[in-house]
Amino acid sequence: MNEKIKFIKIINENEQRIDNYLINKIKYISKNNIYKIIRKGSIRVNKNRVKFFYKLKKNDIIRIKIKNTKKKEIFYLNNLEKHIIYEDNYILIIKKPSGIAVHGGSGVKCGLIESIRILRKKENFLELVHRLDKDTSGILLLAKTRNALIFLNKELSFKNIKKEYLALVHGRWNKKINNIILNINNKSSISFFKFIKNYNFNSLIKIYPITGYTHQIRIHTLNINNPIIFDKKYGIKKLDNKLLNIKLNRIFLHATKIYFKHPYIKKKIKIISNIDYDLYYCLKKIN
Repeated sequence: MNEKIKFIKIINENEQRIDNYLINKIKYISKNNIYKIIRKGSIRVNKNRVKFFYKLKKNDIIRIKIKNTKKKEIFYLNNLEKHIIYEDNYILIIKKPSGIAVHGGSGVKCGLIESIRILRKKENFLELVHRLDKDTSGILLLAKTRNALIFLNKELSFKNIKKEYLALVHGRWNKKINNIILNINNKSSISFFKFIKNYNFNSLIKIYPITGYTHQIRIHTLNINNPIIFDKKYGIKKLDNKLLNIKLNRIFLHATKIYFKHPYIKKKIKIISNIDYDLYYCLKKIN
């Protein structure tokens, strides 16, 4: 089997829980996968199986059996630097490409966050402030300190972080529709919309989500019969088939802007991310 054995001797981590220790120590494995290999018994301490809450002791020997991570599963690690839009001591903002999961788990060995942790090995803390769907591209905000994460999470809960998306949907957009309020899993979700331009029988729109539920924008546009083009989950294949000549292999949904208060200097910041060439080419081809 394509596996490797790793040994770690505990020196200064006395009384730290093994799950927390491994999450910080082995940055290329997601939290979900850390718990999974603990449950499977692939992690032993002094040759014994342990639970995730085991507290490490000085001179403990941890033995870890893990599958080798394929190079293609680590998101363009050598080229990752060029996708970083902004970074300081408190936050990191990256332009996430389409097709990359933000974190490992559910069959994904290494997501974007694990890849960034590998790139920034010296960082003691790196966590996602919010998420993007795997097939959605654009701005993603990360916190580099726990205090920054706490502050930004609070801003997010108070709806003080504003986000803007760009999407191309099937059909002509009804210009009278500027917001959608819809229950998703028994929770009220809200998005505002702005019509930009018609592209034949498709419409380019901007979206300003107020709430942030999973797949919210995609569900909202489908609800009014304007699904986003090439959305494999919520799209309409019959309509997508009419656009096969544009050769777009992803959903046309991009996180273009984010406005938020910096967790340290407390000043408002606006970050902009232009669409990728494949989306630009799509608009040009349709038009």
